[in-house]
Amino acid sequence: EDITFRISPLISCSQHGFRKGKSTITNLLEFVSHVSTSFRENKNTDVIYTDFSKAFDKVSHSILLNTLDLLGFQPILLKWVASYLSNRIQEVIFNDTFSDIMNVPSGIPYGSHLSPILFLLFINDISSVVKLSKILLYAD
Repeated sequence: EDITFRISPLISCSQHGFRKGKSTITNLLEFVSHVSTSFRENKNTDVIYTDFSKAFDKVSHSILLNTLDLLGFQPILLKWVASYLSNRIQEVIFNDTFSDIMNVPSGIPYGSHLSPILFLLFINDISSVVKLSKILLYAD
């Protein structure tokens, strides 16, 4: 909880996922409010929904660590996160057959309390790239 409190100011206010006091409901309410205002002001509204499937699996370790560095994370914490992400292996079992054990070169672990925080920091730049449009984010 302490780390969540400390990184909260770094996360875009457009992000409604994995955040205390925010949810799919707050995301939807903000969306409806924006569309209603645009309609009243006779403005065009286009909506694009994007779902990144298996998003945790696609997180580049080097980009994540660079992002944390740019956000001002201390070198000792960067080393700790790098250690947390390194030397991960996987094995697939299908019909009682085991695959070879393989190194996992990217992604963040599912089920960890730290992973949603790392993911939010990883995708946080999306809202800074979109400047002339309203953006709402929800990570799950």
